[in-house]
Amino acid sequence: MKKSPPSDRQAEDDGLDSLRRKAEEKLRTQLGRLKKLSSRDIQELVHDLGTHQIELEMQNEELLKTRDELELSRNLYFELYDFAPVGYFTIDVHGLIEGANLTGAHLLGIERGLLLKRPFINFVAEAADREIFSKHRKEVFQKQGNQTCEIRLRRKDGAVFYAQLESGAVENIDGKAGYIRTMIVDVTDRRRIDEAIKFQSNALSQVNDAVVAIDNGNLITYWNKAAERQYNMKGADVIGRPLDEAYSFKWINPEDERAAYESLKSTGSWRGDNLHVKKSGQELFVHSSVSVLKDGAGAPIGMLAVMRDITERRRLENTLQRAYAELDLKIQERTGELSRANEQLTREIEERKETEESLRNANAENKQLKERFEAENIYLHKVIDKEYNFDEIIGRSNALEYVFFRVEQ
Repeated sequence: MKKSPPSDRQAEDDGLDSLRRKAEEKLRTQLGRLKKLSSRDIQELVHDLGTHQIELEMQNEELLKTRDELELSRNLYFELYDFAPVGYFTIDVHGLIEGANLTGAHLLGIERGLLLKRPFINFVAEAADREIFSKHRKEVFQKQGNQTCEIRLRRKDGAVFYAQLESGAVENIDGKAGYIRTMIVDVTDRRRIDEAIKFQSNALSQVNDAVVAIDNGNLITYWNKAAERQYNMKGADVIGRPLDEAYSFKWINPEDERAAYESLKSTGSWRGDNLHVKKSGQELFVHSSVSVLKDGAGAPIGMLAVMRDITERRRLENTLQRAYAELDLKIQERTGELSRANEQLTREIEERKETEESLRNANAENKQLKERFEAENIYLHKVIDKEYNFDEIIGRSNALEYVFFRVEQ
């Protein structure tokens, strides 16, 4: 059975006992000399011994105080060790667990006492991960400095989680590596986030709109393929650089900048159009959708912008707007012409109505005259027949017939 190393208090007590033995031996030597001293020398020696005794008592008080402080620090160290946010394991050259803190035991879902002398590799989930761990442990024992790796561990209940290991070798008295100390952190959530970010990054790289992210220092942290095409700059050349080294802004209306700032401050998002000036000097009309990025505590950590080049659409809109303006002008002109023609037609209709009324009155008057003429004609025939009875005139020559006709007329 391996003998545990002595505690700090035991080592301190052993040191005091050794010091006492040396002091007693020295005192016996001095007592042999006292017989040869005069009474004055003895008095001076007693005075020196008394002073020395007081000094020793004071030093002893300091030592006791220091011991208590060390004891307190040691207890505090063990509390910090046990309740640290990461797991700590001590693993010997054979891969057996020699010690673990409470956090480490909690990570593996097992009591700390049941971990001792168990092979750590038994908690490694897959064969590929066991190979990684074996290589990791070998490199640590070869004194290649602190080594890190990421493997999957299996808890007692069978649940698997991703763990990051960081290990360093601790030497024995003979200078050889006796065991390793391994720090274990559960990185399952981080791994999921990394995978989600990777998925989103792959998805964003496929979209046709430029997607750009910046941090609070206005440094570019993300630049997708569409942004590379839109601004003619590779992501490797701009990530980590200030945004204005990729393009600059021009606000279409002066009020847009203030409105964008207020919207981002109040709602965390903004949508609108502005001008982007590329490094080549070319101007692009861009429709942007900007959102504030926040951490888990809700603190802003940057902004994400999705931007679409609407330069061609803007040109077509302007062309269409000019066409609409020209059409509107033509419509106004034609409307004026039609209004004037309508007024003319209205006047002509009124005049026609007046003419028709006059015709109706004339027709009525003509009718009356006709009736009058007919009545007078009948009357005249009667008068003529009475006064000029042609039947009594003898003769029927053409000349006489014409005279009769003219008389009738």
